[in-house]
Amino acid sequence: MEEGDKLPEPLERKMREMLDVQQSEPELVMRIIERASRRRRQREALYSVLRRLGPLVYDEMKRRGLLHPVPQPLSGETSYGVDGSRQVVGGRLGRYYIFLSTTLVTLPRGLRSTRINIVFPGVDIIEVVDPTGASTEAAAEAAMMVLETLTLRKLANVEPGLVFIDGPIVDPPARLDPSNSVQAVRELLNAPAEEVLRIVEEYHRLRARTLAELVEHGHTVVGLVKRIGQVSMLSSHLTKIGIIIDGYIGDEDLVLALTATAKSRGNGVSYTEPVEATSLPQDVYREYRVAGLRVYASYTFSRHTLRPYRIEVAVTQGADPGEVIKRVAAAAHGLTVPGQSYPLPVVLAHEKSRIRRGLAKLVYREVLTRASLPEGDPLADTLKALLAGLDE
Repeated sequence: MEEGDKLPEPLERKMREMLDVQQSEPELVMRIIERASRRRRQREALYSVLRRLGPLVYDEMKRRGLLHPVPQPLSGETSYGVDGSRQVVGGRLGRYYIFLSTTLVTLPRGLRSTRINIVFPGVDIIEVVDPTGASTEAAAEAAMMVLETLTLRKLANVEPGLVFIDGPIVDPPARLDPSNSVQAVRELLNAPAEEVLRIVEEYHRLRARTLAELVEHGHTVVGLVKRIGQVSMLSSHLTKIGIIIDGYIGDEDLVLALTATAKSRGNGVSYTEPVEATSLPQDVYREYRVAGLRVYASYTFSRHTLRPYRIEVAVTQGADPGEVIKRVAAAAHGLTVPGQSYPLPVVLAHEKSRIRRGLAKLVYREVLTRASLPEGDPLADTLKALLAGLDE
């Protein structure tokens, strides 16, 4: 190989992995392989169950009218995408910096738009002190969710359309913990401690009212959940109505089995009958019900990549969730371009808001840490080098 030539990335990665194996203790390697073999047998057993279960559940859902073909979407419908991002860097002497951003994407005429508007309503860097570092990620998430909710409020006075949130409607699906959230949210809002404590404790009330205002304004609010996770909204519903699910199989495994069945039969994309998100913590979901909203969920998958995902909608008490989900499923597929797994507003909002780790570390190292001491002073230079070493 000539100097300057590089190995293909897969081969280079394989060589690095083999080197790691050679540098590890042989007994440790053997024990890990034994454990991995056990896990593999468990996964093989799960695949066997799903292989048998998928066609049975698929056929029964079709028979009962619980699977629907995705209709053609309305053409040129106004669509929005909202997402937030965060990165945590630092840690020197328990001092962390949280980089935050939110992005709002507007497609005035859906995929027929000649211009896509992308703005960044919330960009900030906040500082928190956490001696152990154990609460920093939770603090960052709390600050990001408050910032995302404030970004959603900016849609209350624009042209009504489809508002795609990258994530669930009720996010996070639990109350914020004041013990690890107040400091970060106070830094973000620069508000009195009493007001910040109220915002943290009543966060879901604030989010519910914000979404209710958007729905009242004429928006259709959609949560698109890429990682289905260990929820059982659909599987629990199917069990209750007599479609038996062997053992405990969560929604993710079930939807994968349904998707594989549809693909193997050459069937087109479909979506599941919506079910209410009653598996949410009741004290949290109550805030949305008090605001006049119900949250319903359905599953579908990308016609291009077969990647399944969940769509959630926030509807008023008098609305028909089936009709809303039908329209949203059509729009989601209509806005998904070839080669992508998700609607374009979600893809753009996610990519544009993303704060990459390298960017955050570079800004921290070259801007934040250099701002505290003058250049050219030998003592200051040594001190900065020592302090920077604490962050490595």
